[in-house]
Amino acid sequence: MAVMDYMSFDTHDTFDRLRFGVDDVSTSSMGRIAIVGLAGVGKKTLCNSLWGWEAVKPSEETTRNFGLITIIDLPLDPYDMTSVLYRLESIDLVIFVLDAEQGLDPDSFNWVARLRGLNNAMLIVLNKAEHLADDMLSERITGLETQLARPVIALQTDQQQTIRENLLSAVLKICPELATPLAMEITSLRRSVAQNLILQSIMTGLSLSFEGHSRHDTSVLIGLHLNLIRQIASIHGYKDHGGFRQRIGLTIFLRTTLHLLLKQVSHLQRLDNRIGSGMIHIASTFIIGQMAVLFYGFQGSNWFKRSSIHLWRSKSASASNGK
Repeated sequence: MAVMDYMSFDTHDTFDRLRFGVDDVSTSSMGRIAIVGLAGVGKKTLCNSLWGWEAVKPSEETTRNFGLITIIDLPLDPYDMTSVLYRLESIDLVIFVLDAEQGLDPDSFNWVARLRGLNNAMLIVLNKAEHLADDMLSERITGLETQLARPVIALQTDQQQTIRENLLSAVLKICPELATPLAMEITSLRRSVAQNLILQSIMTGLSLSFEGHSRHDTSVLIGLHLNLIRQIASIHGYKDHGGFRQRIGLTIFLRTTLHLLLKQVSHLQRLDNRIGSGMIHIASTFIIGQMAVLFYGFQGSNWFKRSSIHLWRSKSASASNGK
């Protein structure tokens, strides 16, 4: 794809091609993740570490819904299994929590075997890992990954920041589509998720840049930028209705950004077109992503709005008194 092809595309054709990517961003945060395990393995502590405060209190309930996350105490009675499996059928990711000291007991293995038959991803968490020596913990992780054929991570309950980072990384690796819903509910994750979205957009665009040969690839790359802005807005609590005027404004902004970058690259006569296209995409995606993070993450916008209204009212009052 030639570098100059970035500036030669029809706006309406672009909108038609981007409708699938911009308007259908899945941000639903109802019951997407289930944290399950036998009683006493630390599910509530794990959730509280994710949210950063004591959101989950002790309760006699075996199933509790918290928006994105559902916590389920798995029963030992085989007659109760059907109702639990029914609740998990629509879940995207099952996080199965084990006590690191106890490891995989027969009851837990029975549940893992049943849950693997569902159409969802599964992550095994060895909780309370601080009670095991490093060499024993490493051996236990390797053994569980071999036995269960699922990814296994270890978490220490006394390190909240480490829990957020390690668990988020593992979840996004298994289910990248959960990035936006996670950040919408957990404020502390927004910046890291936004940076992860920017990186994903850069990598996706690079693969398209090096494979594409037609001007339609430009529409897809612009679509990645629009989709990135939409996702960053969503994780900060803003909803984009995808109106025509908003799309026009975003397209003009993106084309202006690309035009400025073209000026920096076009003078390199020996530069391969695809390499040039890749450089433009990396730079433009990074700039657009960081600007979106600053814009939607900036907490002074309400202050600016109130100040502007107050200033306007003061001027109006002064003008009235002058008359």
